[in-house]
Amino acid sequence: SDRAYVGFLNLLRAHLFDHMVRQAAKEGYHLTDEVVNDIGKVVIPNEVLAKPGRLSPEEWALMQSHPVEGVKIITRLHGLSSLAMRAIAVAYEHHMNVDLTGYPHVKRPREQNLMSRIVAICDCFDAMTAHRSYQKHPFTPYEALHYMTSKISERFDATLLKVFIQTVGVYPPGTLVRLSSGELALSVYPNAEDVTAPVVKVLREASGMPSLDGRRVDLANQGVTRGQAGHLTITEAVHPEKVDVRPEEMLE
Repeated sequence: SDRAYVGFLNLLRAHLFDHMVRQAAKEGYHLTDEVVNDIGKVVIPNEVLAKPGRLSPEEWALMQSHPVEGVKIITRLHGLSSLAMRAIAVAYEHHMNVDLTGYPHVKRPREQNLMSRIVAICDCFDAMTAHRSYQKHPFTPYEALHYMTSKISERFDATLLKVFIQTVGVYPPGTLVRLSSGELALSVYPNAEDVTAPVVKVLREASGMPSLDGRRVDLANQGVTRGQAGHLTITEAVHPEKVDVRPEEMLE
């Protein structure tokens, strides 16, 4: 269900957020749940937010106004406290991109602050993998991560993008994978020891029949030396539609 999928995304984002909070704290920043990057969208008409097709130039210009609108709302709600100022920076900068190719457009070069850079990565991953009115076929977690790192990596802070990968792994939770044994499995948890070797749950045998035990395999700790017979590796990521599986319904 969509609710289950949203729950999965929230868990994934929470896991990433917890890791990055510690990174931010080292630089003197404190992230809180009060960082509301898209609060400015409350003034955007719902017919624009929920439009299933491509936005017109006028509608896109309206959508691009939400960072500035967010600044106005946060200022009215919280004044200019230190927390409000941090939230204002994130609301204004999270679509700006590290290379300043995003929006709002600025006349003078500036650098996104740390919180904005963190939120930019999380927000992009969330947007690409979420079921939305304008996106009937969202990216799988693996596809989104691959796209972010190979096609639009210049938009993000390189160090934080590496932290993101270390946090969710090359095959983020919810990714269907084919094992070297021919079995179909679901990535359920990343491995800090090896980002290419998550903990997986076997869904189908090599024959295509359902796995009766649904066993879990820690691909980073198998008790078998890499390269030896019986050592399992991931050979490819599998799109859910090709095997008629809904990963979001199988994550616990």
